[in-house]
Amino acid sequence: MDRGDALMIRLLVDEGADVEPSDTDPRFRPGARRRGPLGRAVERRQEDIAMILLDAGAKPGRYTLCGKSMLHVALLMKSMTLATRLLEKGASPHDSGKSDLSPLMVAAQLGSLDLVKLLLSYGAYVEQVTANGSVMSHAVASGNVDLVDYLIKWKFPADDVRASLAREALNHKKYDVFQCLVKGGVVVDIGGSEGRELLSLATRQGLSKYVALLVESGARLSTHSNGATTPLMVLAQAGYYNLTKKLLDEGDPTEYTDKMGRTALFLAVKSMAAMDDVCKTVAALLDAGANPDIVSQGGETLLSQVMYVKRLKIAEILLSHGANIEIKNNKGRTTLSLAASRGNKQVIKFFLDHGADPTTVFHRRFTPLRWFSSRQRGTRELLENSAARWNKRVI
Repeated sequence: MDRGDALMIRLLVDEGADVEPSDTDPRFRPGARRRGPLGRAVERRQEDIAMILLDAGAKPGRYTLCGKSMLHVALLMKSMTLATRLLEKGASPHDSGKSDLSPLMVAAQLGSLDLVKLLLSYGAYVEQVTANGSVMSHAVASGNVDLVDYLIKWKFPADDVRASLAREALNHKKYDVFQCLVKGGVVVDIGGSEGRELLSLATRQGLSKYVALLVESGARLSTHSNGATTPLMVLAQAGYYNLTKKLLDEGDPTEYTDKMGRTALFLAVKSMAAMDDVCKTVAALLDAGANPDIVSQGGETLLSQVMYVKRLKIAEILLSHGANIEIKNNKGRTTLSLAASRGNKQVIKFFLDHGADPTTVFHRRFTPLRWFSSRQRGTRELLENSAARWNKRVI
């Protein structure tokens, strides 16, 4: 066995070698769990040898030196063949040995639908709950949505288990499983306290897909506190226009700020979602009364977030809704001066065309031209000519 020679084991068994340890062996104290040849084979993951020994009459109720049952080890090996043979030979589907996990929990933890079906067919208890969780909670943590769906249909979770399953899926970031639980009716009180708790948890973690699913399913937060992230912020930042509009139509306030002083509009402007969705979301928030001149605790303005060619469409929306083009950040700099520092001609021209003052004196007594750093042809002339038109001396 030490060499893993299955052929030799087969020859020995055929010659009548004893596959069970002697009950009178002096090396074992009374009542000791003798692992025997089968235990050694399973412990060493020698599946072919274990099959030979089982067919020769080895008892399947043996344990490894660390106290695991043969079935437990076979499950960890993900061996459908060995697990099936052990059960056929009389192994208990409930025997967890010294482990706190039942065989069914092990199979669920592995996310193996086939092994779970096998154990259930031999009478394994799906309702079992231990300090380490339930069969369902282990299935949820595995992320196998087919397994979770199968177990729900096999035995709908009890109330004390059901309440924790969606939280488990959310905390383990198993979205498909979470969706299965919500849409499968496991989260029964989606419009009440259970839904509020899940929505609050998803919002705090900034999990936009989960927030969207819960809001779409009817979950709402009854109260908000300034300084805390709200579902509206999460959805706006993710570019979920339809759901953002839905919350706005229901009266969700737009001026709550997170711990960094950012409103839902501020986060929407920074969104990396598809540009069409971002623009529609920003417009919806502005139409609902969101302040376009908000300044975050870090001193950032909304216009300073869109000084890029690809985001000028957002700047256009902000300006058309009354954003102050001369608003300054915490260092006293206007958007035009920040754009001049980056030197992109198209961006500079955009703000000049929308009325930005190229002669404004601010931080260090500099004008936008003094911050100019680009070698792009015609950009300096653009600023100089614009300043001249303002009929002021360029510093």
